[in-house]
Amino acid sequence: MGNPEVLAQGLLNSTRSIVGVAIASALYALVSLVCMLMLLNRTGYWANELSTAEQADVDDLTRERAALTDELPQSASKTVPAA
Repeated sequence: MGNPEVLAQGLLNSTRSIVGVAIASALYALVSLVCMLMLLNRTGYWANELSTAEQADVDDLTRERAALTDELPQSASKTVPAA
């Protein structure tokens, strides 16, 4: 059990209300969000840019789609021999 749980239990025991626990939880989430954004900014990562793995996935899907579209017109243009 860590400090947030001890603090939450202490707030609940002293106030007999869940409101203090909810506010503390929201503050923990806000601090986590701010720290994560600062870390991402420090490392130079931007959410609107694809990571290396995501870019590789996009490239693979693009190649697969191109291969499929190249095959479709050829198969559609084949005529069925008359019986």
